[in-house]
Amino acid sequence: MNPEKCDADTLTRHILSVVDPLIGNFPNKLISQSYDGAAVMSRHNTGVQAKIKQRYPFAHYVHCYAHQLNLIMSQFGCSLGI
Repeated sequence: MNPEKCDADTLTRHILSVVDPLIGNFPNKLISQSYDGAAVMSRHNTGVQAKIKQRYPFAHYVHCYAHQLNLIMSQFGCSLGI
């Protein structure tokens, strides 16, 4: 199931449609969220992470380091002609 747009509100609704039924009435159970560094995801006040944190106050955002590693390796591989 793909979201119809890639803006913060649409992505937040999409994520919450999956997370809300799993968490139920226990918002303190979601303690972390991790996305790439795209502005739509990571903006401090208007990004997806901020919108999720409004509903789940313990869901602290951490940049996805696997994504960073993938970006580094992609650039490294391109420079070697791989």
